[in-house]
Amino acid sequence: MGRPYIPLDQVIERHSIPEPNSGCWLWTAAVSGSGPYGRTTKDGKTYPAHRLSYQIYRGPVRSDQVVCHKCDNPYCVNPEHLFIGTQKDNVHDAIRKGRFPFRRRVLTPAQEATAKVLFYSGLTRTDIGRRLGVSTQTITRSIYGRHRR
Repeated sequence: MGRPYIPLDQVIERHSIPEPNSGCWLWTAAVSGSGPYGRTTKDGKTYPAHRLSYQIYRGPVRSDQVVCHKCDNPYCVNPEHLFIGTQKDNVHDAIRKGRFPFRRRVLTPAQEATAKVLFYSGLTRTDIGRRLGVSTQTITRSIYGRHRR
C-alpha cells in the first residue's frame, strides 16, 4: 500500500518554515537539480513547490505562465511573495532588480591570448571562463574568433 494522501496545503505547511525577517516561507524538502527551487509531487508528477503554493492559495496558473518571486528567494513558497507572469516578464523583473545572470563581455587581447593558451593546454572553456570572469560563450567566441569589438 502507498503513502496516505495528504492535502497539498498541508504538504506546503509541513515542508516550509517561516523566516521572520523577510516573511518568506522557506521550503525545507527536496529541491530541483537545476537550481534551489523546491519541488514536490502531485498526481505522480513533479512540480515546482512555489508554483503549487500559488495554485493552492491564490488560484490556477496557465501552462504558458510562470510563477515569479517578488522576494527573489527561490526557496520561498509564501503565496503573498509570488506573482504570475510570462517568462519575458520574469526576465524583465530580474533585469530591473539588477540580478540578470550575465552580461556579454569581450576580452582584451591579453585575456584572449591567455584563454587560448589555457584552452590548448587542456583546460575546459567553463574553467577558463570562471578564471577570467566571463561566460563559456565568451571564451568560445574568443578562441574561435567569433566576436565583435
